[in-house]
Amino acid sequence: MISRYLSRFKYMDQLQRFLQSTRDTAKCDLIQFNNDFINQHQVNPLGYQIPGFYNYIKQEIIQGDIESLNKASSHYFSKEGKLIRPMLNMLYANHIDKNSQNTEQQKIWAAVIEILHVASLVHDDILDASDTRRGIPASHVIYGKHRATFSANYLIGRAGRKISEFNDIRMFQIYSQIMDNLTNGEYLQAMKQKSFHNFHITLQNYMIKTYYKTAALIANSLQGVCQLTTIKDTVCQKSFNIGLHLGVAFQIIDDVLDYTSNTEQLGKTSLNDLKSGVLTGPVLFELFNQQKNNSPEYQLMNSVLLGQSKDYDTVNSIVLAGDGIEQSKYLAYLHTQEALKILSSINSQPDQDLISLIFMFINRNK
Repeated sequence: MISRYLSRFKYMDQLQRFLQSTRDTAKCDLIQFNNDFINQHQVNPLGYQIPGFYNYIKQEIIQGDIESLNKASSHYFSKEGKLIRPMLNMLYANHIDKNSQNTEQQKIWAAVIEILHVASLVHDDILDASDTRRGIPASHVIYGKHRATFSANYLIGRAGRKISEFNDIRMFQIYSQIMDNLTNGEYLQAMKQKSFHNFHITLQNYMIKTYYKTAALIANSLQGVCQLTTIKDTVCQKSFNIGLHLGVAFQIIDDVLDYTSNTEQLGKTSLNDLKSGVLTGPVLFELFNQQKNNSPEYQLMNSVLLGQSKDYDTVNSIVLAGDGIEQSKYLAYLHTQEALKILSSINSQPDQDLISLIFMFINRNK
């Protein structure tokens, strides 16, 4: 699976370009990409919404016999999230099959994807000892680690039970694949590759973790959208690849925001990856830049990642002053371009709200 995943990514072909780029060069490329994107597509503020989606999830899927478990499991559904994944599902369904009469099943599938995503957030917050999520106290802060863990497991079970109602083995296989991938992603994150020696190996490990942690969920969710239509299997494979590239782009931007946004904007603790010793794009690229110059900053950054120093603010300043942020964004844009290319091969006139959502994917600040 990993070799298949890596073969789908063309980042190694582009590696030298964005590694050799300076901040100014990368910014020019990103500005040009945005301008081309806006000129090619009619990018408007996103008008599409799914009103009452979290209430639907709580009432139709989560609600069970144990009230205290219902309450703990609904904690992250008490405040509306960005709903990017459900909106992507629903808009993509319209993109590939405008005449579909299967909107209720698509809504259920979108809800299942959001539930699995939220369950993974509960686990992440426990592993990372995060205090906040979506601007409210983390689940384990309110309910303790044991009840929070049970609530996440319960969400996974309820999602699987809902999928079984489809009576479609293909959808249950996709659900099982998602759970396999999310578990791998959480495990790799928990292992935390802290040291940096060989850039190419470290980059490959980062991309593999990004695939399992984020991209695989979005890739499989779009493949599921396709399976719920009467579209040919070739389109379903393209759907997977679109989600894969968008998922990677989304996670890289998420990693960038950990450095460029504050806790209030993010709704969760900023610099959390750095404090947890998790190596992400901005630090990875800046380590490579500093290693080339054999600078003292390189030694300091490595010592913080290894837990030998807690000088997080200095590392944050180094990352913000260097080229790693722009290089990370550039890599995210490369994957977005690839997703758009595949998208247009399915339908040359994509839904404008879908385009606006993709644009928001890579230009958000929270």
